[in-house]
This record gives sequence, structure tokens and C-alpha cells, in this order.
Amino acid sequence: MANKIKGKGFLSRVGAGFKAFQEAIMTTKDAADPFDDYTDYDARRLRYAILWSFYQNTAYRNINTWSTTYRTDYSLYKYTRPIYNPTRRLANFWKNHLQGGVLTLDPKVKSFRFLPIEFGENAIAKDLFPSIQALWDWSNWLRQRPLYYLYGVVMGDVGLKIVDDIDRKKVYIEIVHPGTVKNVDLDPFGNVKGYTIAEQRLDPDDESKTVWYKEIAKRDGDKNVVYMTFKDKEPFDWSGDAGRGEEWRIEYGFVPFVWVNHINNGLPYGESEIHSNRVLFHELDDMASALNDHVRKSVNSPKLFTGIRGIEEINAAHTDAFTDRPDPGREEIVALYTTKENAKAHSLIEPLNYDGVSGNLKMMLDNIEKEYPELRLDALEAEGQSLSGRALRIAREPTQTKGDEYRIPYDAGLVAAHMMGIAIGGFREYEQFSGFGLDSFEEGTIKHMIGSRPMFNSDPMDELEEELLFYKTAAAAQSVGVGLLLFLEKKGWSDKDIQEIQESERFQAIQAGLAMALDDDDDLGDEIEEG
Repeated sequence: MANKIKGKGFLSRVGAGFKAFQEAIMTTKDAADPFDDYTDYDARRLRYAILWSFYQNTAYRNINTWSTTYRTDYSLYKYTRPIYNPTRRLANFWKNHLQGGVLTLDPKVKSFRFLPIEFGENAIAKDLFPSIQALWDWSNWLRQRPLYYLYGVVMGDVGLKIVDDIDRKKVYIEIVHPGTVKNVDLDPFGNVKGYTIAEQRLDPDDESKTVWYKEIAKRDGDKNVVYMTFKDKEPFDWSGDAGRGEEWRIEYGFVPFVWVNHINNGLPYGESEIHSNRVLFHELDDMASALNDHVRKSVNSPKLFTGIRGIEEINAAHTDAFTDRPDPGREEIVALYTTKENAKAHSLIEPLNYDGVSGNLKMMLDNIEKEYPELRLDALEAEGQSLSGRALRIAREPTQTKGDEYRIPYDAGLVAAHMMGIAIGGFREYEQFSGFGLDSFEEGTIKHMIGSRPMFNSDPMDELEEELLFYKTAAAAQSVGVGLLLFLEKKGWSDKDIQEIQESERFQAIQAGLAMALDDDDDLGDEIEEG
């Protein structure tokens, strides 16, 4: 499977294939050029590895074969470290906030912990919902799904493969690492017409070594999907005892694979969350690393000794790293001396305006966080600052808007995977998918959607504050002649909820009291007229 690569590490294999980092692989020059370096398979694998190393905070380390050239191409300080690099914060934030919780059919449930499923006119909710739940259970989706969002946010792309496992009599969703997708062929609407997956696996004939597994799937006519599998470059039957062969075809009517871009740039391969601002991250890391090392050198400031006779060496530089000094170049400056009279010692460290440098770093940091309002919000909430419900809503609004847009491709991709899985499960006549089949997908009878849900956990106190404001507004509306029932109707209350209000003893008592007051006003008016 794509997320269970055996043998030599993925990043090592990628790095071994490249003599030097090339900046072109990180940038889309022209979305109309299908042969852009950005889309090349080897370039994509290296780009995914670089982006993932930013998530792991190892991008500047020489454990990556491309790191030295990367630092050189961007004119970075030799000892740059990920002092600020917010990639992990950004990725974990969106991984946690884009996904929903457990499945629910209740439209009233508006909670961060639930994922609402809504159905179209042709879907039968009571039949389709259990099938979606079964697909989730067989896919172990609640545990696996964080990778769906994490891969997409960090690397810009992620795949969902719907596995038709006839041996175990199951159908399930498998999350596919984008670096294993050698090619994906899309129609104008983003539907997959074919794909090629390539990954290293243990050799089934000799588990002491690894070989390349390759799987090709493509449409053949309107219905057929043709599969071919290879070991290294030769056709090979990976099905074992099932004996399916190295080539087979099934009349699915669709290729059971979904390709999702985090940010669509008009190319088959999307953009990562850090795509446009990665250079700002390492510019800040560069300056902060140099500043920290200047502080380190200042602590043991070397001296220029003048007027000293008979001493051959004051301080010898240690060029080799050892346990106590893993990076000697960060702190060493060789001390000098002279034989002139009137000996004095002079510091070799140039005074630095730390406030000025810190101010520049803060300015860069502020510019980055303007690009990512979720970072400001994340810091605000981490500090435990107490904000009113309204202030918190205002602080969250830019992030909520951004997140609503980001959810669209992920939700659509998951729905497509649901539909394919249910169609295949019905085709295989599994009990959990009874009543559905491949024609259900084509006819659209299993169409559904993922409904809106909050991006953030709700605070009970905020809910009470909103409810109190709502009732105060209702009272104000009545004071200017707008009836309560009309107000509730305008606010979108259902007929059933309004009827419950009408039938309540409290409402009827208030109405009776208003009627008596009106009668008294009429009697008073009659007396005035008679007087």
C-alpha cells in the first residue's frame, strides 16, 4: 500500500536520484504549460520530500542530499536552523480544523465533533447512510483520515484509492501518498481517467530485498477499467494465491481513484499551504540563526592581543566537530596577537544593535502572520486570552472564511470516494450495500454532500451569550410592533418550532394578558368619549 513503503527510506531514495536541488521544481512558471518542470514526476517527488522536511523541521539539515544546494541557491546562512518555520503549526492547524467528527444525519447538530451528511432528491437517507458508515468502518477512516488532510496541506496533493478487495470481501478507502503517484490523467472536470502508482515493496519471491511495484489503471471504452501490475519493469501478478494475473479488467464505469489538490493552480498537481511563502520562512530562519550564533560568539568573545612577546599561539581553531562542539563554525573566531609595545586586548566581535535586528525580525514575522491569520489566532488561543464571544468571532472570521474555501476539494473528494465505494460494494453484493450497484453511481441515486459545520469548538458560555442576545433582540422587535412569531419566522425558525412556542403555557398566558390590557384600553377610551 502507498503509505506502507518497505526497505530503503523514501526521502533517501529521492535524494539519491538528484545531484542538485533546482529551484524550478518549486515554482509554477506557466499554468498553461503541461510540460512545466513543476509537473515532472522526479521533480514532484523531490518537491514533496522538501515540503515534508519543512513539516518535520529537517529542511536545512545535511541528512538531506539536496540541503546544501538548497541553502546555496537561496543564499542562506550555512548554519540556518528552523527557528521560526511555521509549517508544522500550519499543517496541524488545518489537519485538525478541516476534517469533521463522526457521521451524523441530524441537520441540527452543528458541532466540530460531527460530520453532517446531507442527501439529494434521489437518495434514500435511511438506506445510504448505513453504507457510508460501513465504508468508514472498513476503511478505519476515523483513524486514517488525518493523513488525508496532512498530505494535502503539506505537499499540495493527495490521492484516495477505492480498493475492491474481493479476497476479504471488503471495499475500503486507501489514502495514497502523492509521491507514489507517477502520473494521474484527469478529465476537464477533475475526474480521474487513469493513474500510475509506483512504490517500493518487499519482493514477494525474496523478502530480503525490495523491488519496484507499479500499478497502471486506465479507462478502456465507456465501462471497462484495465489494470496492469509490474515488478520492476516486468509484468507481474501481485495477487498471490488469488491468481488474478498481471492484467485484468472490470466494468466499473469509472476509475476508482480520487485526486485532490490543496490549492488548485490550473495544473494536475496543486500547491502546498506553504507554497507561496516558503521563501519568507527560510529568510526569517536565516536571519534568526545568524543572530543567535552572534550571541553565542559574544558569550565567549575572542580577543586580539597586542604587545605580547614569546607566545606562539593564543587560540587554535578546531575545524572538526566533536561531542561538545557539533558545529564549531558557529562559534569560532581565531584569536590574533602582535609583538608591538603597549599590549592591549581588543574584542573581535563587532557590536550589534540587537534591538534593531529584533525589530526587523518582528517586522518579517508580522508580515508572514498577516498572510496566515490562523497563526495569529492559534497564538491567541494558545496564550489563553479571554475574549468575548463577539471578539472571538471577529478574530476567527478570516480563518473561517479561508477554511470554508479549503474544505471544498476535500469534502468533494471524500464524497466521490463514498459514491465509488458504495457502488462497488453493491456490485459485489455485500450485505452492507444492498440495493446499490454500479448503475447507482452512473444514475446519481447515491449522490449526497457533506454539510456545513463549525471550524472551531464551541464554548458553552459563548452559546449562552449568543442566545441571550437573540432573546434581547426578539424583545426589542416586539417593543416596536414586530410580533414574536413573525420575528422567529424571519430568523428561519421551522413551523414546528414556532408551533411549540405558540402552544406553550407561557406564550398563551402572555397573549391572554395582552388581550386583557387591550380590553382595558378600550374601556378607558369609551369613558373618555362619554366624559
